[in-house]
Amino acid sequence: MSNESENPIPTGIKKQDDKSDSSDNLHTVLDNVHNGTSNISQDKLVSSLAANEMKSKINVENISTGGGETGEQTAETQSDISYTSNVSNWDKNGGAGDGGGDKLNGDARTDISSNNANDQGAKDNGEGEYIDILGNGLLQKKVLVKGKGKDTRPLNGDIVTLDIEGYLTDGTAVDKYNSFSFYLGEGDVIQAWDLAVSLMETGETCEVVTGAKYAYGEKGRQPDIPANSEITYTLELLKHEDKPDLDKISKQEKLDMGEKKRERGNFLFARQDYTGAINSYTKAVKILDHQGNNMNSEPSLLQEILDSKIKCCNNLAACQLKVEAYDAVIRSCDMVLISQPDNVKALFRLGKAYSAKGSTNEAISYFKKALKKEPESKIIHQELSKLTKKLKSETDSEKEMYRRMLGTNNSKNSNKKPPNSWWVKWTLLAGGLAVAGVSIILAVYRNH
Repeated sequence: MSNESENPIPTGIKKQDDKSDSSDNLHTVLDNVHNGTSNISQDKLVSSLAANEMKSKINVENISTGGGETGEQTAETQSDISYTSNVSNWDKNGGAGDGGGDKLNGDARTDISSNNANDQGAKDNGEGEYIDILGNGLLQKKVLVKGKGKDTRPLNGDIVTLDIEGYLTDGTAVDKYNSFSFYLGEGDVIQAWDLAVSLMETGETCEVVTGAKYAYGEKGRQPDIPANSEITYTLELLKHEDKPDLDKISKQEKLDMGEKKRERGNFLFARQDYTGAINSYTKAVKILDHQGNNMNSEPSLLQEILDSKIKCCNNLAACQLKVEAYDAVIRSCDMVLISQPDNVKALFRLGKAYSAKGSTNEAISYFKKALKKEPESKIIHQELSKLTKKLKSETDSEKEMYRRMLGTNNSKNSNKKPPNSWWVKWTLLAGGLAVAGVSIILAVYRNH
């Protein structure tokens, strides 16, 4: 099974007419802090940001999706992650905005809450002045051209379209795009863009200076962005539109949306950002699994949707194995086996999950099923051999425990043959006669 190399660019998104009334947006808490209308602490600010950014990320132990649809796969559909894949073999070239900076996790919160924004030279607010978005000096925004007002700011989930230009500290141009579109707040781009754009107004142009933490992190993005790079971006928010209604879009549009999420997940998996990859794959599954009102589609298109969903579920299981969420692995693989009972990757990962849970017999049964489909697979042979030896050891240990509980002889003594029964009988008889003879002689002697 071949590994994938991804270059996901979330463009070509179509406009929808229905207006969302969602008001759950990142800029609300940011505005209150920057405008001085809230006494929220930096710790609480960052926790709110983290919760907002990560709210759509699933609990890896609680994955649940429905069934799929059927049809035929096209040649363009790429394979999912091989169960033998090594991250080092992946192409690290990301598409536009496909960064992998550190997430707003516990470490980030510690960094942010322990730093003073003034130490970084950031100013409080105002046009033409930098605002320190997170309070740690690592993400600063300055308005260059005012927008059309705060009521024109995008909401999380909206499709935002921007012109983007980025520059490294040495002046090297990176990430230059015209009319680049992505879903805001869904982890489809680097964090710096998600956070900064949520504070922009339609028509606004701003400058954003981001540290590596919220851009491309310690890995960078080969070949153009070195590790730990600070980047200065000029962003212009051209427009924003509501997130598409899954009940109204076509099956082809749904497939395109799901594939972009899957490609993003593949990129994050390659960067070993397994939590981010789980987020992307889960969103993809939900999109692809959504039935909607448009049920009339070509069988071949329905098959493409099903195939894409199966890949996402398999890749989801691969990530869940990495984070040791074994019950979630089992659920993800079960979703695959519903449609493809002989899917080797799902069978193999089920074996790995049950093995990690200590269910040796179940693990062996799944490895045997996988081996029937791929009898030449060395890794399946290795796993099966290892578990077979483990099972024998467990069985021997149980037998020994039972012997001790019952007070029986050990295995060595139990293998000895009992003495010949006829020889024992004659020996006892001869002994008895000898005793009787001695008794008679003693009796006669006493009578004399």
